[in-house]
This record gives sequence, structure tokens and C-alpha cells, in this order.
Amino acid sequence: MPIPRLITRFSRRMDGQLAIVLVAVFLVALRLRVFWNARAELALGDGVLKTEPVVLLGVSQYFVLSLCFELATLVALCWLARWGAPSRWLARGALVLLLWINLAGTMVFLVLRTYAKGFQLTGLSFPEMQSVVATFITPLTLLGLVLPMGIALIFGREGSTENTHQGRSTAALLVAVGLVALAGAAQLIRNPTAYPSIAHSPATLLFVRTLPQAGVAAAVGKPSPEDWAPARQLAAHWSALGEGTRDFNVVVVVLESVRSDVFWPAPQAPPMPHLAALASHAAVFTRAYAHEPLSIKGLEALLFGLYPAPFWESVAGRKEIALDSVPERWRHLGMRTAFIGYGEIPFIGERDFLKEKGFSQIVEARELERIDAQYNDRTLVQALDRFISDAPNVRFGAFLWPHHTHMPYQLPAPIVNTHPPNSFEAYRDTVAFLDLVIGDLALLLERRGLMQKTVIVLVGDHGESFSEHPESARGHGDWLFEPTAHVPLVLINPKLFHGERDERIVQQKDVAATIAWLAGDERPHLNLGSSVFFQKPAESAYLISHWDTSSLRGALVRGRLKYIFREAAEGLPDDDRLFDVVADPGETTNLWRQRPAEGQQMKANYFGWLSHWNKRWMAVQLGTRIADRNWLNTTLLDGNAP
Repeated sequence: MPIPRLITRFSRRMDGQLAIVLVAVFLVALRLRVFWNARAELALGDGVLKTEPVVLLGVSQYFVLSLCFELATLVALCWLARWGAPSRWLARGALVLLLWINLAGTMVFLVLRTYAKGFQLTGLSFPEMQSVVATFITPLTLLGLVLPMGIALIFGREGSTENTHQGRSTAALLVAVGLVALAGAAQLIRNPTAYPSIAHSPATLLFVRTLPQAGVAAAVGKPSPEDWAPARQLAAHWSALGEGTRDFNVVVVVLESVRSDVFWPAPQAPPMPHLAALASHAAVFTRAYAHEPLSIKGLEALLFGLYPAPFWESVAGRKEIALDSVPERWRHLGMRTAFIGYGEIPFIGERDFLKEKGFSQIVEARELERIDAQYNDRTLVQALDRFISDAPNVRFGAFLWPHHTHMPYQLPAPIVNTHPPNSFEAYRDTVAFLDLVIGDLALLLERRGLMQKTVIVLVGDHGESFSEHPESARGHGDWLFEPTAHVPLVLINPKLFHGERDERIVQQKDVAATIAWLAGDERPHLNLGSSVFFQKPAESAYLISHWDTSSLRGALVRGRLKYIFREAAEGLPDDDRLFDVVADPGETTNLWRQRPAEGQQMKANYFGWLSHWNKRWMAVQLGTRIADRNWLNTTLLDGNAP
């Protein structure tokens, strides 16, 4: 006897069968769309099913698993709908919510190639979520939102009473079906990393409240401490910076989601005339890397000069942690400090934490709204102007964090968006809009006579992927290819820079040390970061990604080579790749088999680094003395903090 008919009899409602059929069609259609979108990752290319039909078995298992939660919930809702009008309306509301979650999850998957997890939504600000959601509202999605409401209205309507004997037997069978489905859903929730995102329901992944810690025993390596040893002297080509007094103001503009190849002076960048006009006063670091494709991790590195904690949570975001920081050093130099943004970064970017760590003024959405009811990224410069006006003769350090280059990449009114939301073309438009922000900043400093006395630092928090590599999806990116990890780093000041290009490998932690040093701090290093103008014992960039809950991704850049891996998971082995990113910036030719010795050495170095810092961060996370700077210096920094 078909399950929809069994549920119909169990619910004892006249139109139950129609409602259940519509629910089934709705959910199956969404899953088919997701599986079709991910067919490349599922190895369902041309002819595969003919030569390897067993692949279809695995895909079918994933398909069934992905619907287990919905089936178990549907059985429960049918039972609930039998107990009078209040329960029936409660069941209808729950059904609408279930279908909406599935619709929203599918829309997310089509962009990111993964569903959103519960822990990824923790701390997400309402304005940020609202701006992303609003761009998905089209006539088709409105229909998708209305359809569940129509289905719910015919779900559980009054009908004739079924035969008692048939009701009992049907109930027993449905309870069994529901329990089996519940067991499948529980398996996904209990061990989310055992299955790819596609095998989950969008609902089950919302129960994943934290990312399981990545095991580092699968690959054993030896750390290379010279990679994070502090630099001691200026690089030869920057030796002139050692002359004279460094007492500059510093304005850091964090370029939200901006990757290096779409920002000035890259050939593929959109026109940026204001920035190009400053070219003779700029120094460009062509090989700067983020640590992880998450804003919270970028900010952690830029504030503290650290490799961010190699797990999802930001341990450095605990207010009591006694880490030395950029704003703290600025304040010790007598500078006023400000953090000006939209207030969208959770934990480490929250007002109380930033004040605790040394920022004297925090400007967020509510303050920006007082300046301009329709505030946008250019309003950040107006807020900086007001901050300077409060004490025009006092040196200052400030962070500005624009927003429009974040998905869905929409320009502020009254500017007309000529390209669809979430498209690469729309993204380039918002990058071009940043040029106006930089132009406003330069004009402000010129008007106040501060251009010579101020260093402008433009640095990306992470890049952005547009499926250049299908497995990396879109947005922040699932893997750590160049579009996701390679970020702009440009420093501007007429006295210090004269159009230099520096091709050494640097990371955000080094930017933190740099902006403290430029302000006058005598130490060229901050925790693990060294000024980009100093020569480090070794040049490398260690990267990590937790974007997908199913497995860990990582990368190491050293010299011309970049090692990228995906940890073994989902029944698949480790996926190791090696690229020459100088000759092959698009990372199209995997050299892992051609250059095995170099690849294995970089893999050993990477896992040595991961094990080394994972142990230290874990000790800090579990420790009770994080307010003790000496303890932190010994436990986290190996006693090497300056």
C-alpha cells in the first residue's frame, strides 16, 4: 500500500492524500534540483551510469537520506493534525515552516554548493541576513513561498472516519516508517561529517551547532617554526623606511570579500580612476593572502597578528583574553582609535569586545543612520571625518569596513544596479564603487592637510569565488583556490611610497604588525605577525577553511608552489593538489603526480603547522588563565611574543 495513502488513512482527513502528494512533489523537486546542480561532484558525468552503475546506488542512498527528516516530521504532523482544531493549525504552521526551510536551503545550495549550518548562522546580524535574503525575492520565489501555505490549508481537513481496524494497522506501519526515517535523520545530525552536504536535509544541518574538531593525525608532519619566526631587519629594498621618525596616522580600509585579481592594479580590475591617481604614492604587495575565507578570521588576524584559531569559533573573541592588539599599541602611542563599519561581524567585531581591546569609538549602523538615513559605504568616510573633528590635533588610527562588495553585491540607491544580484558582473560593479570610497578618503585627508601624515592601508578580509573551480562553489568558497584566498594589499602615502611592487608572500597577521609599526611602535612584530617591510626567515602562507561541515580544507603557499588538500571524508580519500601559481594562476594544472617529492614535503609542512597550532589554540580554549598575558605568551606563542 503506497505510503501517501497510508498517511491519508492515518490522518483521517478527506483531502489528506492531495496535500501529501503535493508535499512530496515539492520536496522531491527541490532535491532533484540540488542533485542536478551537484552532478559533477557526484561523478554523474556522461556515460558514468552505463560504465559504473554502482554510482547510482550511492547517489540514491544520499537522496533517500536527505528526505528522512522530512518524512519523519510529516508522519508526526499527520498524527498531530488528528487532535482537534488547535493542533491541526499548529501542524499546518509547522508544515509551512518545514517547506520554507527546504526552499531557502535549496536556494543557498544553488549559490554555495552547500547548505547553511546552524553554527554558521550564529551571530549573523539581521541587517546582513536581510540584505542577502532580499535579493532572492523574485516572482518565482514568491510563488515558492506561497505554495506551502496553499498546501498547508488543505492539509488535515475534516473528512470521514476510517475503519478502526484499518486505522490501527496503518498507524503501526506509519509509526515504523516514521521511526526508520527518524533514525536516518538522527544519524545525519549525530555525525554530520560522515556525509556530504547533499545527503543532508537543510533542516538537519541547522542542528549542527558547532563544527567537530578536525583530526590532524591522518597526515603526520613536522612544523617549520622558521615560517612564523619574527623578522629582525628591514628587507633591503625597504631599508629607506628605517630613516626618520614614524609617527603616521593609519586608516585601514578592509575590503570585504575582495579578491586580488579584480582590484587595482590587476588587469581584470574595473576602472578605478581615484585609486589609479594615487599610483605614484602606493606600494602594492602582489602576493598577500587571507588566512581563512571568513570575515571573523580576517579581523582576528588583523587585530592580533595571529594565525586565527584553526576551528570555527574565534577564541580570540573572548573579551578577557589578554592578547596584545593593534588598537592597544595605537593607544599606547597616544593615538585615538576608531572602528567604523556596519556592525555585522559577530563575536570579535561586536561593540563591547572592540572597546575592551582598545578602540575608543565604535561606529555602527545606528550611528551611520544619524549621518545619512540611506547610509552606504561612502558614509564611513563621513563618520571618519566627524571622528577626526572631535580632536583634530591628535593622531589617530582607524579601521573602516565597507559592505557593498559582500553578497548579493548591490549598489546603494539611487544608483541603478545594471546586473543581477549575486552575479560576477554585479560584484565587479561594487568593487568599482569602492574607488569612490577611496577617493572620498583621499579628499578628506587632503582637505585636512593630513595626506602626508597618514598611511592608507587597503587589505582584503578574504576573496570571493564564482565557481571558477566547480568544487569550490560560490561566495566565500569551499576550497582555497586563489579567488578565495589571494587578497589585495595596497599601502598609500606620498612620503613613504613611490609606486613599488613587492612580490614576497605575506599574510594578514603581518599587516597587523605593519600598521602598529608605521604608527611609531618600535617593535616590527606583533605576536606572530612581522611587518611586511621586514625580511622574514621564510616566506609562506598557511590557509584553512571550515566552510563545508563534511571535511577540512587547507593550503600552503611557498615560493611558486601552492599545495591544496581536502581531508578524507564521505568515503573519499585525501584529495591533494599542487600548483605553480606563478605560471598557472588559474590553478588548472595539478602537478601532484609530476612533482611528488615537493608535494609531499609541503603536505608534511602543512600538517605540522596544523598540529602545532591546533594544540596551542585548544589549550587556550580549554584554559582558565586566558586573562594572564604571561600564560598566553607561554601557552600559545611559545614564549616568543615581543
